[in-house]
Amino acid sequence: MTVDVARRYCKAIDDCDWATARTFLDPDVEIVRPSGRHYTGADRWIQLLSDSQGFDNIVSEITERAYEHRNGEVVEVKELVHRWRDDGELAYTSREQTTIGFRKGLIARMDSTVEHKHA
Repeated sequence: MTVDVARRYCKAIDDCDWATARTFLDPDVEIVRPSGRHYTGADRWIQLLSDSQGFDNIVSEITERAYEHRNGEVVEVKELVHRWRDDGELAYTSREQTTIGFRKGLIARMDSTVEHKHA
């Protein structure tokens, strides 16, 4: 069930379906981004995502995504390709790993790390 919740949440985020994404989050969800920044609260997190315009000069695409159970949590691993907006040339690639914890069937914590590979 938890892998299904993680998949459905990520699909909603990919589709910019903020209302649906919000339904998979515990109201007090904790988010830790690769930068180390912490965010608390489902409403705050969804508002932040919905307000985001992305990068001005880079377009990012998820090329692979996998989920697995690990130590009672779900781990999502994404491979991403980042291209320059102006010419479409490869800027860099990255691998992001997010450990997703649950409480009462809802996502209660997401802790992400990222590794960049330069082109």
